[in-house]
Amino acid sequence: MKQKDAWHTVHPSGHAYSRETCSVSTDECLDRPCRNGGTCEDVMNGVKCNCPFGFSGQYCDIDVNECDSGPCLNGAVCQNNVNGYDCFCPEGFEGLNCEINFDECTYSFCRSNSTCLDLVADYTCVCPPGFTDKNCSMDIDECAFEPCKNGAHCNDLIGEFYCSCLPGFTGQFCEVNIDDCLSQPCGVLSICKDKLDGYLCFCAPGFIVSSYRKQADSVYPCGLFL
Repeated sequence: MKQKDAWHTVHPSGHAYSRETCSVSTDECLDRPCRNGGTCEDVMNGVKCNCPFGFSGQYCDIDVNECDSGPCLNGAVCQNNVNGYDCFCPEGFEGLNCEINFDECTYSFCRSNSTCLDLVADYTCVCPPGFTDKNCSMDIDECAFEPCKNGAHCNDLIGEFYCSCLPGFTGQFCEVNIDDCLSQPCGVLSICKDKLDGYLCFCAPGFIVSSYRKQADSVYPCGLFL
């Protein structure tokens, strides 16, 4: 004998009637128990709520805290939202999860062909010789320490200097007194004493008495016989 269907009639109210027992099965989804956009599925002796992303619980009434998984990096502060979160990045970081160290070197702060090194929320410039300060924008005055001697004038350059020596001096720092007696200006029979930018001749007997001459004045100042 063919078995009859257990359910036959559904009343407009949503109540289903049993043909055999006339008992009423209530559709509990009619009360809309699911919250926050959850879809209701009527099941035996209850309902099943299919929750959207970001909610959980029997009736989708629990907001899932997306911050519990620790998505924000590098010390960022996480703020839980409905179906999402926001990361508030500390200075120097960016990105959805603050995972990117912002490159401050993109601002081209460093000058004078210096090299920029990115740091966390900062940068440093590796200056070429002759420059200083945070951005390598200041030319170092190599003459500030007065390297030139004996009244010489110091000429500051980029990363170096040179000294303009007074007459009678030489050397990188004008520290050397030129020996004006090296060319034997007084003659072979006389004694030459070097002076600043000149010399003093002590002539041999029979020649002109000792005299002071500059090197260009005479080749042999003691050359005249008395």
